[in-house]
Amino acid sequence: LSIAAATKSPAAIYDLLQKYVNEIFPVIFSTQPLMRRLVNEVAKHHRYYTILTSTDNKHFLTGVQLATTQSMLMFLLALFYDLQGPTDDGSCEFLLSQSTC
Repeated sequence: LSIAAATKSPAAIYDLLQKYVNEIFPVIFSTQPLMRRLVNEVAKHHRYYTILTSTDNKHFLTGVQLATTQSMLMFLLALFYDLQGPTDDGSCEFLLSQSTC
């Protein structure tokens, strides 16, 4: 900040503003190429990628969290399907065709 203020050079002010924007705003406004930004975001925030690449205990905790979440989602899916899905109540047993059932 002091360099830009002291020199009042447009290049120094531009560099300072560029650093500020890169720190404050999301990665979408970064000057890096698109694929580099995409890879960096996936490496930082994707849960499955974290399990495979993390070197500390974070991968274990993330794995437990994902397994718990997936188990809960599968249970809820089975429960809601059972509530909504058709059931065989035996009423079609005496009908002659499938269309009348």
